Amino acid sequence: MAVIFMDGFDTYATADRFKRWTAALGTGEAASPWQCGPAYARSPAGQGFGMTTGGTDKGIYKSFGTNYTAGLYGVATFVPSGSLASKILLTVMDGVTEQCSIRTNASSVLTVTQGGTVKATGTTVLSAGVWYYIEFKYTVHQSTGIAQVKLNGAAEIASTSSLDLTGTANNYWNAISLGDISTNLIRYHDDIYLLDTTTGDNTDFLGPVRVVAISPSAPGNASSWTPNGGTNYGAVSEQYADGDATFNQSSTANQIDTFIMQDLPASSGSVYAVQTLLTARQDAGAARTIAPVLRPAATDRVGTTVALSASYQILPQIYDLNPEDSAAWATTDVAGMEVGYKLIS
Repeated sequence: MAVIFMDGFDTYATADRFKRWTAALGTGEAASPWQCGPAYARSPAGQGFGMTTGGTDKGIYKSFGTNYTAGLYGVATFVPSGSLASKILLTVMDGVTEQCSIRTNASSVLTVTQGGTVKATGTTVLSAGVWYYIEFKYTVHQSTGIAQVKLNGAAEIASTSSLDLTGTANNYWNAISLGDISTNLIRYHDDIYLLDTTTGDNTDFLGPVRVVAISPSAPGNASSWTPNGGTNYGAVSEQYADGDATFNQSSTANQIDTFIMQDLPASSGSVYAVQTLLTARQDAGAARTIAPVLRPAATDRVGTTVALSASYQILPQIYDLNPEDSAAWATTDVAGMEVGYKLIS
């Protein structure tokens, strides 16, 4: 697998805004001015993630628990007003320490930096009130680091090598920060992807992509779990998870639910990867494990088993390739696919 993370923020209610992120850097979630909603989205639809006030939280942080030598970080960024000069836009980290980052200089031009030291500089002057899609490809190393940047799909900083892109003694990264971790800046973000560029199917620039969420639209091939009221499909058709208000439950191993999904937007082009997002918890019974199910054709393709906790979690799994034939995804694959889950134990 090369895609290790993606997020379009479309499936979060406000209370869930950090469930797929490790923490807010600064005062913590309770005091955070980060919010999800349509007002912060990159058009034409969906939600974005916005720093809405000049509070003390500077950015949000995602830790992966795996060390990577290289990566590619893409994100849509919008600053509604004010100056973009001398700001940190995104950071690649070892733990909570910066390895390298994308910042703007005093002229509001993108730079690759390490600890504030400029390693490479672009040419485009950024302005407030404009959505930009920034892609940062990097190899983290103390002497042979490599950096390359694209802006809105076009070359901005050519591949530059023989760089020191480390702030620790380690030649790897394992976390990212989204947003400025040193100064307050009201800004919005959307449509994030993150690659491990050393393996898998997606290893190079994807361009200014969109991360689109689609929800169940009708019952599918299997409806074995029991709803707490109403219909099996109706219990999981909402855009945002609603906790114990509506849910499906099972205590019987191998029971499966699958659902016909909403259509992709009419403007969809290439599909680089598919991600399942199960929101689930263990009830008062025995320990439970579940797995996502994709049904691209006439066979259930069961994903990796995950253990549940007593609290609701968002459980993502990413598929770079169609599990039906191990080929790249086509839009028609997604259009005809059912998605669901299986109780393993």
